[in-house]
Amino acid sequence: MGYIKRKYDEFVLWIVSVSFVCVVAAYFGFGKRQRMSHNKGVGGRGSLKIVDHPNFPDHDFFVPGSVFACRIRHASVTFSDDAMNQVRGVSLKFADSNFKSPLDLEMNSGPISIFWTAANFWKFVLNRNEKGGIQYKEYYVKEPDGFKGAQVSGKHKPSSFATLSYYSKTPMRFRDKSGVDYYVKYRLIPGQDAIEEAAIPEDQKIKVYDQRVAEGEKLPVNYLVNEYKERLTKGLILYKLQLQLHQAQPGDPDSIFDSRLPWDESEHPYHDVAEVTIKQLLSYEEMVKMGVNIKHQPKSLGIIKAKSIHDFNSVAYMRTKTNMAYYARQFMYKIKGIPKETADDAPRNR
Repeated sequence: MGYIKRKYDEFVLWIVSVSFVCVVAAYFGFGKRQRMSHNKGVGGRGSLKIVDHPNFPDHDFFVPGSVFACRIRHASVTFSDDAMNQVRGVSLKFADSNFKSPLDLEMNSGPISIFWTAANFWKFVLNRNEKGGIQYKEYYVKEPDGFKGAQVSGKHKPSSFATLSYYSKTPMRFRDKSGVDYYVKYRLIPGQDAIEEAAIPEDQKIKVYDQRVAEGEKLPVNYLVNEYKERLTKGLILYKLQLQLHQAQPGDPDSIFDSRLPWDESEHPYHDVAEVTIKQLLSYEEMVKMGVNIKHQPKSLGIIKAKSIHDFNSVAYMRTKTNMAYYARQFMYKIKGIPKETADDAPRNR
């Protein structure tokens, strides 16, 4: 019975993940020619160098001194109005390509998540109820930890995408050259500027579901996108990619995989992995056509096997199934062209 139950749970996870991606592909890809989230963004290309003297176990992919071409894409997660309170994201590709890459990483601002399992993610999606910049109120009542995640990981009027820190949150696999298995989390931080907190003000945290800008807001709808473009005309944009490691043990508690619980930095310190140098702005078309999938990883890295929709590793599993949505979007670009860029005078709170 144990074997049958295990296989049944894995099948349900597969059905839920594929069903979700089909909905995303049909509604957002074919219907709207856009991503489900992180839709409006800005990006650049450059190079990524693995540090010369890593302070983590020898690894066959993170070879000291090796250099990759790379792309980076920043976005505000939900709304096209950059001045709204919301989570900010970054995607990093170890290749200068629209899609193919030996390693793709997705990270968002803040160290804790708003959702943490596939089952919980469905609740998050079904309780959005967005109306003019107000959303997820019912979800936050049902899930206080999601409410905390939005309060901590949402950002309030940061000066730049390039001055925030971004976290992968969900652990993944890391096997060193000697065959020892670890779990790994990644972080991307500014390479030249101090990290900007951009915390949501306390009086707004109480109603974090209301993400609207105040009446009379002076910051333009595209202020973060335009600032990044301007910053890149003035010089290079630098980042540091870092990692945390936890050596896998048979008795590890499930809390190790819980994206609501950051690892203690005194026990799991961050180590520099690579120096990222962004040199050139991606064109709007390149940025729109760029796709990322965390399935793009070498054999010595990768996601952790998920057992059910209630497994903390199920969110990463769902993300590996998103190729269909990406290809649906690309197909519609060929049929109808790419969507127009968000205008500087676009409506607020959209």
